[in-house]
Order: sequence, then structure tokens, then C-alpha cells
Amino acid sequence: MTESSHHDLENPVPIIWLWDSMLVPLQGELSDAQAASLSNDILHGIRGRGCVALIIDASGLWLVDSHLCAVLADIAHSASLMGTRTILAGLRAEVALTLLTMDVMLAGVDTVLNLEQALESIGIGPSDQSDDVGTESGRARAQDSTDNDSVELQS
Repeated sequence: MTESSHHDLENPVPIIWLWDSMLVPLQGELSDAQAASLSNDILHGIRGRGCVALIIDASGLWLVDSHLCAVLADIAHSASLMGTRTILAGLRAEVALTLLTMDVMLAGVDTVLNLEQALESIGIGPSDQSDDVGTESGRARAQDSTDNDSVELQS
């Protein structure tokens, strides 16, 4: 094992669970070893936890080569076959052009501009209540909420 591939396996790509959905934030450059490990980890996570949605956030990627394009397409297709909706978020213009140039087909994959849109598309987002804690009525509502949530302990 080369020093580079050993380092890659020590720094796996994080997988963040949001209830029954998986968020995979891609950062920097992904080596072939990291991509292979990521693919395996994602698919085993989908199977093991019954994942409903997979969000791959590519906004932090610096470089996408032909191998990574193929890996992303394979992950998305495999997740779809396992019944998981796949959302690809945050593609920079250069990355989108690379995917087109490589003729990578992302059939069955939803694409959105950013992570916020991806989360909203699966029902995770800001609540309907306006954030008015700075106003008098907001402070009163926050105080009422605190008063109602308190529990009295008896010894």
C-alpha cells in the first residue's frame, strides 16, 4: 500500500445521517481509493439503515476526473436500484461541464443548486414559524414555550 493510499483510507469521507436520509459532503480532491471506499460505505449504509434519500453535496469538490464521474454515477444508480432517492447538490459549472464532456448519464438523479435546496426537497428546512425572537411577541412566545416545557422535580 502506498503512503498516499494509506493516508486516503485514514481520512474517509464523512457520512452524516439525518434520520432516514444520508448526507455525503465531498471536499477537495477524492482519490480512487477514497471513492471506492465511499461507494462501499454508502451502499452498505443504505442497506443497513433503510435509507430513503441520499444527498451528495459536491460543492466542495476541486476536481472531478473521469473515474470520479463514473463512481458518482454508479453510486446514484445503485442507490436507486436499492429504492433510495439520490440528490446531487452544489455542482460547480466546471464539474457540470466535465460530467457532460465525459457523457456521464445521471438518470434518476435529482440535481439542485445547493445543499439547502437538497435538504428542502426531502422535507428538511426552516420551520413555518418566522424567526422573530428579537421582537416583543417573539420573546413572549419563546418564554411561554420555556414555561410550558419546564418540569418540577420532587424529592
